[in-house]
Amino acid sequence: MAISSPVFVVTAVHNRREITQAFARRLASQTLPGIHLVVVDDGSTDGTADAVRGVYGATTILTGSGHLWWGGSLHKAVTWLRAQNLPDSTVVVFMNDDVSFDDEFFARAVEELRGLPSRSFLVAPGVFSTSGRLSEEAGVTDWSRFKIMHYGDRPDRIDHATTRSLLMLWADLKGVGGFHPTLVPHYTSDYIFTMTAHRQGIRLVPAKSVCAKFSDETTGDHGLGTSRGWARVRKMFSPRFSYNPLHQAFFVWYICPWYYKIPCWARILVTAVKHLR
Repeated sequence: MAISSPVFVVTAVHNRREITQAFARRLASQTLPGIHLVVVDDGSTDGTADAVRGVYGATTILTGSGHLWWGGSLHKAVTWLRAQNLPDSTVVVFMNDDVSFDDEFFARAVEELRGLPSRSFLVAPGVFSTSGRLSEEAGVTDWSRFKIMHYGDRPDRIDHATTRSLLMLWADLKGVGGFHPTLVPHYTSDYIFTMTAHRQGIRLVPAKSVCAKFSDETTGDHGLGTSRGWARVRKMFSPRFSYNPLHQAFFVWYICPWYYKIPCWARILVTAVKHLR
């Protein structure tokens, strides 16, 4: 049976029961009615699904075996959404379960999204709770140096965004398609998705009405620690490592302009060698 709702919030989880439960409680306190939560539970063994259902009744649980990761989980959710025969005006939100927000967040964000010109995604920025650092969650890619740059005073130049807190209309999302979870299962999967959207003419617009709170402690694995030898190699090639050289190489393969591919691959190789030292 198809589920009808004006807003679908999609998140992916794995054994973070308390964090995901707190996320569901924040949704339950929203002033905007009719939000349906879609949780892709990728092999949790801590009772996450039952805990979320107990907090937020309007929840659909999709399951994985523990190998979907972020890109695979969002791809599974998009496939499920297609089966619901949603109206084009339905709002879909991709959001990490460790994101915090006030009770008016979705009411303001959805209103701002609906007020944008057609073919626009709304990117919600956030402040990291411990460091106080502002993260714009969107930027400009300098392929010549293989770097992510701030857009400065030119938001019209934005060519990518994260999916940490991203809002879009179903009409635009279904046109972009899904993700590439086999070769890019986790980090940069969101960049491929939003860069593809941008190349199709969709604007990535920084939100002005909302700002979320992000967690420094529960976001990502960006270092290799003190591991050595094969343990260090295994960690570097894990999907949990943000600069996994294989995934970086496939990211370049999918989305980088052809004339920058070889220089970018060379930079990835040099960085991988440095990480192994």
